[in-house]
Amino acid sequence: MKLLRTLLAVVTEDGFSRAARSLHVTQPTVSQQIQRLESIVQAPLFHREKRPLRLTPAGRELVAHARQVIMLNNEVLSRVTAISRQETSGAAPRPCG
Repeated sequence: MKLLRTLLAVVTEDGFSRAARSLHVTQPTVSQQIQRLESIVQAPLFHREKRPLRLTPAGRELVAHARQVIMLNNEVLSRVTAISRQETSGAAPRPCG
């Protein structure tokens, strides 16, 4: 999740340095995380020789899926937290779905 969040920050903030500021990390940390993600998917995610920063086709595909994955992650965490709160308060849990 961390690597996907970093990727989306680079895209949203339109750059590695601005992404680093928004994530409260250093720019080399963002670069390393993107390199790690590129190593995992075995493809470059950005055209580095051109300005402004542009995604490669693999990068565009990964960004689209990263948004969905993060949305689903946030949704499941919200649901589990709500269930946990209901169980601690003694209320009967609501069925999901």
